[in-house]
Amino acid sequence: MPSPSEDAFLFESVVVGRFAKVTAIDPVTGQEASIVGDPRTPRETLTKLAARKLSKMLAETP
Repeated sequence: MPSPSEDAFLFESVVVGRFAKVTAIDPVTGQEASIVGDPRTPRETLTKLAARKLSKMLAETP
């Protein structure tokens, strides 16, 4: 199965205290990947990391 474009992913961001959690979700498969980082890190950077992690997971899925 070809890897979907990162533009097709859904994202959820939550900041709790000193931590920011970003979850990338593939709407086709329902798979998701999360990363936790410093809330001072630009949201775009955290989103790209979550998308990269999900893309790698999808590429490894048979």
